[in-house]
Formats: sequence, C-alpha cells, structure tokens
Amino acid sequence: MDRAFTNESAEKFRWKVLRGVDSNEKNIVGASVVHVAGGKLGALVRLEPNYESKMFRLTIRATDEAVPPVLLKYMVEQLSLGVEEEARHFEND
Repeated sequence: MDRAFTNESAEKFRWKVLRGVDSNEKNIVGASVVHVAGGKLGALVRLEPNYESKMFRLTIRATDEAVPPVLLKYMVEQLSLGVEEEARHFEND
C-alpha cells in the first residue's frame, strides 16, 4: 500500500478529492453524490493511511445511514488489495 495506490483507489470510487481540507496532507478527504433508484445521496469520506504499518482508518458519512456500511465494505476490499499485493512482494524477495 502506497500513496499512488491509495489515491487510485479513491478515484476508482469517484470521490472528488478535496485538497487542503485536512491538516495532514497524507489523508484523503473526498465528497461524492451517490445515484440510487430513489434519487441522490451525499457522501463524505476521510481516509487516513499509515503507510509504515500498512494500515488505514476509513470514515464515511452519508445523508442516508444505509450507505456508509456498503461503501466501507467495498472500499476496504479495494484498499486491502494494496496491502496484500505488497505482502506478496515481500514474500517473493
């Protein structure tokens, strides 16, 4: 897991990254409008990567309480790919 992978992961989910919002430049803060059958929902994300320990904290808020658990599940799956790939890389060295 590195900064490029983390940024790519946020972009894959079409988060509009809001630069300069967080005082820690490593953190990613973003906003999105989620289109669902009943209309549109607003969502905010804050991704706090810890590259040294290969961990991250992910917070998602939305105008509908059913949305964050779903987005969290898929984003954690995506971000975990970066951690797993790096672990395989070290095993092969």
